[in-house]
Amino acid sequence: MIRDRSFDQVCQFASEKGYEGIELSPRDEFLPLFEPPPATGVQIADLKRSLRNHAIELASMWTVYRWAEPDDPETCDTAVERFRRFIEIAVEFECSRISSEFSGQHKDLERSEAAFRRSIDKVMPVVERERLTLSIDPHPGDFVEDGYRAMDRIRSVGSIHNFE
Repeated sequence: MIRDRSFDQVCQFASEKGYEGIELSPRDEFLPLFEPPPATGVQIADLKRSLRNHAIELASMWTVYRWAEPDDPETCDTAVERFRRFIEIAVEFECSRISSEFSGQHKDLERSEAAFRRSIDKVMPVVERERLTLSIDPHPGDFVEDGYRAMDRIRSVGSIHNFE
């Protein structure tokens, strides 16, 4: 996402370059990292209009919330609520692919993984109900940094149909 341009300018640029879709990644005014999505109905309508006017689709949406914080259930619960709102926004855009990261603390793998499991168990029913595909990437500093370990964690969730 080109963050120094308006959504309409981003859609126009992508269209002019021949792209059929864009990813909506974190933007402070719409879907900031870790914070509740401040996207308003007006902002959503404006982006929908820009997508339509430039014949661009929202191919994916990406965000990160602190849903795997060890020993901090309140932060995890807050992250789950924010993620649910993120899902609602994806559904409003008819965007079926959403992405995030594992989050948590690399130095506290066991408790971060336990927190992640509790959070993902709350998020996956919503993902499945809305028929979305959720991709979760390993990231430096997260409790999962390695791609092979990430696949093991994803397989253990038991919803491989909607989860990669």
